[in-house]
Amino acid sequence: MKYSLLPILITLFFMSSYASVANADANLDIKTTYRMAEAAKCSYYTEGFMKSEMSVIQCLQEVKNSPELSGVTDKDVFSWTEDKDGYILINTPQEVILAMRGTLPPIPRDGADFITLKDWLNNFTALPDKEGFHNGFIQSWNHIKTSLEQKEAKAFLETAFKGNANKKFMVTGHSKAGALAIIAAIKMSKHHGWTMQEPNGVYSFEGARPLTAEGAKSYVGKLSNLYRIEYKDDIVPLVPPGAWLKSQANQISPIFAKIFSNVDNIAYDSFGLGNLYYIDGKNNMNLVTDEHAILPSRINNVASTYTKALLPTEALRVVVSDKQLPMCLPVENNHTAHIDYLRLKVEGKNPLPGYFIESSWDKYCNLDKLSDALLKDTLHKLGELCVGSCDFLRNF
Repeated sequence: MKYSLLPILITLFFMSSYASVANADANLDIKTTYRMAEAAKCSYYTEGFMKSEMSVIQCLQEVKNSPELSGVTDKDVFSWTEDKDGYILINTPQEVILAMRGTLPPIPRDGADFITLKDWLNNFTALPDKEGFHNGFIQSWNHIKTSLEQKEAKAFLETAFKGNANKKFMVTGHSKAGALAIIAAIKMSKHHGWTMQEPNGVYSFEGARPLTAEGAKSYVGKLSNLYRIEYKDDIVPLVPPGAWLKSQANQISPIFAKIFSNVDNIAYDSFGLGNLYYIDGKNNMNLVTDEHAILPSRINNVASTYTKALLPTEALRVVVSDKQLPMCLPVENNHTAHIDYLRLKVEGKNPLPGYFIESSWDKYCNLDKLSDALLKDTLHKLGELCVGSCDFLRNF
């Protein structure tokens, strides 16, 4: 009997296409994930330009579709910021949330300008320590850990958990703090000297890579409570770069190849750490079972997105027609739209393929808003240098 191989080949093709992903909704609680994303966002309002817009409490109370956050009052929130690092603790009826702050947006605002610069420099302190941790990120984690163990924060945590043995402890962070969340998933255990309650869940949104490939090997398959959420063409989860940069550099030019010839020695990699849920270009969120399998397409998508944005004609169009800072929107939207994506999912509005999801942070790419921020910052600084009749400038 003759059998056609065509149906078999078609079946194998589709099986291989989906071999690296699995349905996300079976394992990930969308409401909890959305709540963690909003908490991470509100941690930014502890300092800098965003603090000048609203307080942490205001941010939390304005969260939609999450009464656990919108119902908090001042007594439910502990806020800490020191130098380049910051976090908030949120006490809700069913959980305590540690939300660490990511890198401050590079938007001028009086006293926070120097802190913002130090924050960005911390990201580039990328040589690994002896365990393979990114030096800047592990310094920030140790700074936060020390604060959490101090009297004020410790008392807040003890009060929050008192009399409720079933209350959960959740940790979250975005961008740089997404990297810190991955570190927290490793370090907040008795094995590493953590003496307080261990986290029930750790959520890293668009987190940068905090470990070298060699350093990460020790933790692959051991962080079941870690959930990494990464969105479309965001470049941040791909940096600091891994060995892929060396292969790409070889294709670009001999000069790049020489510069990155030793990248294998410091190659960063988060593959296999916890559970990766990737939101692709068709607005599907899937659990990725083989991160290496989707890496080439992710790199190509990122390169394509940013190359187009850098074209002189596109940059001019964005400035003249859209009044946007060139390159800002593709970078910013891919880095923050996960919040609004999750909100739509919570509302039961599954985004269709090709639907562009606006981020509430897209406004920070607007040239008028940036110019206004720079003007206010300048006037405020002049007011600090001036006395007498121009004291009013300090109110900007």
